Amino acid sequence: MKQNPIIISLFTLSILFMVSCNDFLEEEPQDRIVAENFFVSEEALGAALTAAYRQLVNDQWNRGLGSARLRANFCGADDWTSQPGGNKGAFRDGDQLNIFPTTVETSNAGWGLGYDVILQANFTIQGGEQMIDNGFDADEVNATLGEAYFLRAWAYFYLVRLYGGLPIVLDPFFTEENRQLGRSPESEVYDRILEDLTFALDHLPPATPAENGRASFWAAKALRAQVYLTMASWPLKEAGRFEDALNDAEDIINEGPFSLVPSFPALFAIENEDTNTEYIWQLNFCSDIQCPGEQLFTPFASQTTKPAELGGFQDLFIEKAFFNRFPEGERKDFTFLTELISANGPNIPWQEFIWKRPFLSKFYSGTVDKNAPFEAQVGVTAQASGIDMPMFRLAEIYLIYAEAHVM
Repeated sequence: MKQNPIIISLFTLSILFMVSCNDFLEEEPQDRIVAENFFVSEEALGAALTAAYRQLVNDQWNRGLGSARLRANFCGADDWTSQPGGNKGAFRDGDQLNIFPTTVETSNAGWGLGYDVILQANFTIQGGEQMIDNGFDADEVNATLGEAYFLRAWAYFYLVRLYGGLPIVLDPFFTEENRQLGRSPESEVYDRILEDLTFALDHLPPATPAENGRASFWAAKALRAQVYLTMASWPLKEAGRFEDALNDAEDIINEGPFSLVPSFPALFAIENEDTNTEYIWQLNFCSDIQCPGEQLFTPFASQTTKPAELGGFQDLFIEKAFFNRFPEGERKDFTFLTELISANGPNIPWQEFIWKRPFLSKFYSGTVDKNAPFEAQVGVTAQASGIDMPMFRLAEIYLIYAEAHVM
């Protein structure tokens, strides 16, 4: 998104059009009226796809992939937790394995995020199909649609792991018919995911480097490897999928244009994010300084994972047991904030923080220097971090390969 400053205007255009068409469809329903009226150029198709990507970072405080609320859904994994009570109480839904909370905070970052991506991807797919019917070059249109199918597959995979069976929605609107959809079993959701990824892999060119932050052939293969590995275990237990995961992972390792970064801290340095050789797919965020007023930053990278002593909101902090089990060494030292360096001394260890927990510092680059005196950084390190978030790394593909190989 740093590379595309017009993203907001494109997103606004697309969403405004969808809203107006919703009203129109209520008055006079007509199949594919949206595609016929809007998708009259490749620029329009690109605008719709851009809006689908925009869903991933939209509403950075409450729902997007840069928010703490989204990650609160996964607190049950035992690596971090949140404050009890107060306005962060709902963050503990995931920690309590409560996937159907009575509040909207974490469900917005679950159901809401997933289906917003799905609906916008559906909008793009519907329009692209109409363009092909109207004589546009099928190869060029399908190369764009490959990204939309990838995003829809990612969203269904995100949701099925949180909630199990899902309504499978294949049109762009919250229609009355959609509201009546029941949950399809997990097996059908995974079939849908694999079908979408097959389309993406058939139409995204493997030899063409993807624009930073955009889906590529290799991102689709990485997602499919993870999907296969998941299908081989709970809940489907399709053991034959281990071999499928192994094949995809091996292909990425041997044929993909990626290499491991030897320094762990260098992986998460903001100055390296455009040249990082290990990232297969990353989400682009942009600070308020770089993109003023565009709301494309990630609070999770700084403000929401900072202790109060640094002026942070301390929405999420590390579980002690996870921290104690973490192997000693460079990775542990870099991953966790365990003390605050004081200009006046003595330093403040994590045992004396307000919540007496270590904090996640892996994404502090560009906002917090934990090796510098903290007093000068209080109130200066704003929440508007622009650091990119890795979605797929080559190291994860090696882990998928290893597990699939053993199994």
